[in-house]
Amino acid sequence: MKKVFSGLACFVIVICCFFFAGCNIIMGKSAYEIALDNGFVGTEAEWLASLKGEPGDNGQNGSNGTNGQDGADLTVDDLFNKAVSFGLYTNDAQGYSDFLSDYFSTTVNETITTVEKVSAKCLNQVVTVYCEDNSGELSAGSGVFYEIDLDNNVAYVITNYHVVSCSNSAGTVFYESSKINMYLYGSETMYGDGYGGIDYGENAIQGEYIGGSADFDIAVLKISGTDFEKVKNSSAMEVTFADSDKVNLGQTAIAIGNPIGEGMAVTSGIVSVDSEYNEFEIAGGARQLRCIRVDTPLNRGNSGGGIFDVNGNLLGIVNGGLADYIQNKEIICHNNISFALAGNDVKAVAQNIIDFYVMNYDAGEQDNTVGVHKFLMGVTITVDNPRNVYDSQTFTNTIVEDVYVSKVNEDSLAKEIGFEVADRIVSVSVKRGTNQPEITTITRQHHLNSVVLNLRVGDEVTYVVSRWNTTKGQYEEKTLTSFVVSMEDYTVYKGAGVIEND
Repeated sequence: MKKVFSGLACFVIVICCFFFAGCNIIMGKSAYEIALDNGFVGTEAEWLASLKGEPGDNGQNGSNGTNGQDGADLTVDDLFNKAVSFGLYTNDAQGYSDFLSDYFSTTVNETITTVEKVSAKCLNQVVTVYCEDNSGELSAGSGVFYEIDLDNNVAYVITNYHVVSCSNSAGTVFYESSKINMYLYGSETMYGDGYGGIDYGENAIQGEYIGGSADFDIAVLKISGTDFEKVKNSSAMEVTFADSDKVNLGQTAIAIGNPIGEGMAVTSGIVSVDSEYNEFEIAGGARQLRCIRVDTPLNRGNSGGGIFDVNGNLLGIVNGGLADYIQNKEIICHNNISFALAGNDVKAVAQNIIDFYVMNYDAGEQDNTVGVHKFLMGVTITVDNPRNVYDSQTFTNTIVEDVYVSKVNEDSLAKEIGFEVADRIVSVSVKRGTNQPEITTITRQHHLNSVVLNLRVGDEVTYVVSRWNTTKGQYEEKTLTSFVVSMEDYTVYKGAGVIEND
């Protein structure tokens, strides 16, 4: 059965009212607060000190210890007895059990879970995104803060290209929305009656599309001017990236986004597959994208939002799910089989877009919007011999594979520097300016793709390959001729199409 994948942007025809209301949560009293209720007078630090014992006199005659080591040898029983002396607990089995539960937890009645901590932090790194097409119809998605530049008063948000992509009624012409509004968590104030248009309210943050590509399903939005002031004066923060090459199956995957266009929401699950390629229909074309598969519940509108690990680091950007069936032109997903673009790829693509946008902007180009500039050398790559390496110390699995050259185009740079069919690519060295060369060992095909996306004009590049020596009857490593990246060697994936040698 053929799989059908769909982006998770949400299409909304009529908006009545969107807003968030604050909610007060009453936590259980802490052990210190209970001590106050029972007559203790002093700060929390003093209360803790009272449980652990008072300091000695310059290492002499400590009240609860000797030689200045007061409290160092205290047992749990000592702490319990001190708490009983304050009348906090009964001196019996139940009181002892209550003490252990209270003292070693954050609060008496409730502990803060990992998902709660991550959510509290990362809700400030995600935005809801609303885009209008030329007819005034609205679509909803999500985005994450990639950069908040306080020196230049500008912020950049990453989202999916399919979130900002629009088309004519026939679906034959594709373009990017020119009316994009975003909201920080808790600040949505959008009103509309379905007839007179939409009032986004004073909390809306306008975003400017500066570049993107359907082939990578990534777009970057720029926030500047008075809209940047709203970001600057808020609790918004940049995402921090996990190393998506080190994702482990079964690790927690927390999604934060804008499901069904109703505002920010959190769901959690686990990573099901660390890396796979799937085909998506985006802007009128089939696009092959590398994804992390998760079982985290996602819906239309989650697109462009984040998948985070237990440390609050970004694993990837949500971009689609497996559709069960299509009903009344709406994709219905029931499988909890969802996908996120791998964070390392997202970071490389977003920085690529920003760098070339800034270059165009500084050069005074009339059309500042850019695509993804990919340095293509004229080789076709294939992989072989995939295998798993298990580390029993860290309980991690690492997939490695051999990356081979299967074709070298005539009159190409690859031919010029010495690539041959059947070469296994071992490593790539990139030297930028006066910096030390950065060497990347190639053990997965996407490692090579990441290197290529990060190349900039003027970089000096050197490939090392493993090649069969027929005379010696063995493989040998060979360093190919170095070359310097030039603008003419890029292919640009812009919007819904591709531009050769832009």
